[in-house]
Amino acid sequence: MKKKGLFIAINAVIAIVVAVAYLYMFFRWSNGGNFSSAGLMTLKYFTVLSNLLEGAASLLCVIFYIRGAIPKWLAVLKYASAVSVGLTFFTVMLFLGPVFGYPGMFMGANLAFHLIIPVLSMVEYVLNSDYRVPHLVDSLISVVPMILYGIFYVANILINGVGEGPNTNDWYGFAFMGFPASYLVFVLILAATWLMSYIFLRLKKKLNK
Repeated sequence: MKKKGLFIAINAVIAIVVAVAYLYMFFRWSNGGNFSSAGLMTLKYFTVLSNLLEGAASLLCVIFYIRGAIPKWLAVLKYASAVSVGLTFFTVMLFLGPVFGYPGMFMGANLAFHLIIPVLSMVEYVLNSDYRVPHLVDSLISVVPMILYGIFYVANILINGVGEGPNTNDWYGFAFMGFPASYLVFVLILAATWLMSYIFLRLKKKLNK
């Protein structure tokens, strides 16, 4: 019961922090740092979408925990959301931070979206034995959010062009070596996403033995 109460608390904290951070960004109540917009334009960022997905999954976990247990479909959703915010975290730490500077990556709402929620979510997912151990098929399902976002990102550039300055459609800078390079970047990110998903799978299997 103590373990269940702990995971309910962690999921509740995740859901609340995501909601508060998003409101701050949506209404621009604070300086959001790099990659920050206001209103519905916030939804163009994978960072925001992945955190909202994690927040929704965490809220559902709280509800189902109170009702009894976590169903299989929610365990898969939690898996996908943890992988998605994990991708956000590692992209910031390994690519965006070095290119654009870390201070702007962790300013305002981005402190929650780029660091607090991803780390908390990944640790909670891997350590929570109440989520069933994922299968290889689950690891493929977990990359669907990235696939859908990648299609949106590339299609937006194809239709509207790269653009320049604050009006650029390449807000993550993935086409900095030319638009064709963005295809390669997308494939690399997709491969990295699945690799991280597979590592999560192996960790949960090992911890559940």
